[in-house]
Amino acid sequence: EHHWLVRTQLPITKLCAGYSDSLYRNRLRSLLGVDALVGAIADTLKAFGRLDSTYMLYSADHGFHLGEMSMPFFKGQPYDT
Repeated sequence: EHHWLVRTQLPITKLCAGYSDSLYRNRLRSLLGVDALVGAIADTLKAFGRLDSTYMLYSADHGFHLGEMSMPFFKGQPYDT
């Protein structure tokens, strides 16, 4: 049984779905920049002989919904994304 807030959601509109898709594609594009930056850091660490003794830690906030369970793009929902 889903949370009452999810059970009462109307289907998202085509406009909302399109906007959510656009946000998702832009998030993926932004990861290209992160990938390039991490690659540059790894290359620098390797050049100085420090790559094998270095830990890289990542943290992210994944709490932004993009249409899952008919919930619009929003961060204040009862489920993790």
